[in-house]
Amino acid sequence: MSLVLVLILLACLFGPPLLGGLTAGLLEYCQAKKEGRPLPPLLLPFPGFLAGLRQPAADRWALQWALLSLTLQVAAMCLLGLQRSLPSVLLFQAAGAWSLLLAAAIRPEAAGTPDVSRTIRSLLIQQPLLFLMAAGLFFATGSFSLNNLSETPRLLGIDLPLLWLVLLGVAQVSRDNAPASSSPAGPVAAVMRLSQCYASGCLLLLAGFFWTRSVAGAIVAAVVLQVAFSLLRFVRTPWLSKLANYWGYAFFASGLNLLWVYIKYWQ
Repeated sequence: MSLVLVLILLACLFGPPLLGGLTAGLLEYCQAKKEGRPLPPLLLPFPGFLAGLRQPAADRWALQWALLSLTLQVAAMCLLGLQRSLPSVLLFQAAGAWSLLLAAAIRPEAAGTPDVSRTIRSLLIQQPLLFLMAAGLFFATGSFSLNNLSETPRLLGIDLPLLWLVLLGVAQVSRDNAPASSSPAGPVAAVMRLSQCYASGCLLLLAGFFWTRSVAGAIVAAVVLQVAFSLLRFVRTPWLSKLANYWGYAFFASGLNLLWVYIKYWQ
C-alpha cells in the first residue's frame, strides 16, 4: 500500500471526529463571546465526549447495534476516500442507517432513545440523495466509480449544479437533526455522535468531488464546507431553518438536472 493511500485512510478515519469536535468547540467559543461569558477552550467537546465513552453502558445490546452502525459508516467513508464505486458507499451508508432502525423496531425501550432516534432520522434523510448522486455520476461519466472523474472533460459541478445545491441542503438538514449535545450522556450517545460525524463527512466529501478530481482537493473542500456550515448555524440564517419545507421542490429540481444530463450525454 502506497504512502498516499495510507494518508487518505488516516484522514478518513480520524478527520471527521476531529473536525466535528473542533467546529463544535468553535461554536461554543463564538456563543460564549457573544453572550459575554468566560471563553471556553476550543478543545472543550473532546473531554466530554471521552467521558461519555467511559461511562458504563445501560444496555449492551443497544451499544452493540450502535457500534455496528458506526463500523458501517466508517467503511463508507473509507471507500469514498479511496474513490471506490459509489453504490458500495451507498450500500454501507444505508446498512448503517437501517441497522439502527431495525434495532429500534425490535427493542424500542433499549434503542429508541432520543440520541438514537435523531441519528436514525439524520441518516435516513441522506439516502434519497445518495441514490440521485449515483445516477448523476453514471449519467455524467458513464460509470459509478469516482476514479473515472480524472478522465471526464468537465467537472461534475458544471453538469450537476442543482444536485450539488441539494446535497449541501441535505447535509445542513442532516446536521440539524443530529444529536445536539457535545457532551453525550453515555457510550451509546457518544457512538451516535461519531456515526453522525462520519455520515456528514461522507456528504461533504462528495460535495468536494463536484469541483475537483483529486481526493486531496475534495478533503480541503469538505473542511471548508464544515466550517461554513458551523458558522451558518451560529448566525442562524432564517432561510436555512425553513429549508426542510421545500424538499419536494429541491428533489424535483435535482431530478430535472439529472434528466438534462441524461438527454445531453445519452441521447
